[in-house]
Amino acid sequence: EEPVVSHHDPAINLAQTRIRVDAVRFNGITDEERDLILRPRDFPADGMYDEETVLKILNKIYGTNVFEAVTYHFEGQEAPFTLVFECKKGQTNDFAMGLRADTDETVALALHLGLGTRRLYGPRFSTDIKLGTNPALAVDFAHKFKKGLPTIGIDLRTRLINTTCGWAQSTEERLLNTAADIYFEDARMRLGSLRFGVTAEMDPYERYLEYGDEFMGWDWESYWLSAFAQFKVDTFDDGYFPTRGVRFSAKGRYVFKGYSIDLDPDRFSYEEDPVKTKDGSVPSYITSMASFEAAFSIGKHFTVLPKIYAGWYQPFGNNLDINRARDYLNPHHEVTLGGFMADRYTENQIPIFFFPTGFRNSSPWTVAGQLDLRYCFARKNYITARALVFDRTESFKDLFRYSNYNGYGLEYARQTMVGPLRVAAQWSRVFGFSVYAGIGFDF
Repeated sequence: EEPVVSHHDPAINLAQTRIRVDAVRFNGITDEERDLILRPRDFPADGMYDEETVLKILNKIYGTNVFEAVTYHFEGQEAPFTLVFECKKGQTNDFAMGLRADTDETVALALHLGLGTRRLYGPRFSTDIKLGTNPALAVDFAHKFKKGLPTIGIDLRTRLINTTCGWAQSTEERLLNTAADIYFEDARMRLGSLRFGVTAEMDPYERYLEYGDEFMGWDWESYWLSAFAQFKVDTFDDGYFPTRGVRFSAKGRYVFKGYSIDLDPDRFSYEEDPVKTKDGSVPSYITSMASFEAAFSIGKHFTVLPKIYAGWYQPFGNNLDINRARDYLNPHHEVTLGGFMADRYTENQIPIFFFPTGFRNSSPWTVAGQLDLRYCFARKNYITARALVFDRTESFKDLFRYSNYNGYGLEYARQTMVGPLRVAAQWSRVFGFSVYAGIGFDF
């Protein structure tokens, strides 16, 4: 007799077809934990599931940062099926160490300790230490509530910046920024995170080389009080070499009160024609920055990566020359340009690859657009050709009207155990030829 041939039903493509599910099971979490993460509205009322519906549930679970792995599968031979999520929790506490070396910051070591950082609710503590040319310390205390309320926390940090600045890279800059944030945070958003709060800052070392090489003592009187908000969305499939997804960031800060001895008419000034205010009060001002990045793959090896950055600041007050904003803005709040890493030296630093070291102070309006064309070969090796154009001006209407700056670059990169290895060469008409090399994760 001829053998019986069994014919299996073709596989169902969830990206094109919805299927009926009569039960959803979660392995690795309790019913209470499930109810903290998900709501009834996350499940389709008609019981029909497709790829988008499943991924929304998966992302909400994974987005809590409690689980190190979340996968799913379907059980059953025919509809209605059972949808099963396998959730593997990560360690509640974590410790990490990183080493980075590049031609901008030489060598830096990072240490991280977190206690309770992977809890669904309750207290958490973390501290980050950076050792090197630009040392920094950050300590964070926070409490995540079970339901309804956002996470509330206190972030204490200090950092010392030792670098060169200015368009001619001729000025050394040394800034000691000390700050304390009281913040509220919603870290359970499906794809993004929102944080807002208030900040108190002092820069006791900020005048060290601003007016010459002579140190005139610590400035423990100047301070800045501000409110801030920041929002981030990141759907990249890889943090360093993405092939699909988008990354968006927007942040703003409003300084509503402050004092600076450099603005006080009764205090000694090192400048000619200095800016002065009544009693040395800092004029209120706003600073903001936004960025958008995307990744589109063409075939298996080629990826297109467009990027847009924009920074803006505006003082509020009578008789304030916007060209003298550096005299009354906290140096850490300024919109700056330079380097391969955003926010490396200041909180509003726009990366400009053909300024590979230090940073430059920018103008009230700054816009930059970059396009990377990346080719992957031998699995972990990448060649990237890039071009960037930016402009800075006092008025939005004058952007790219009179002048702009552009540059071009070529980079080889490779994924390694200790982070990306990068060697890049770039050229711009104004600033000429430069090179950059680095290895290690960004911090």
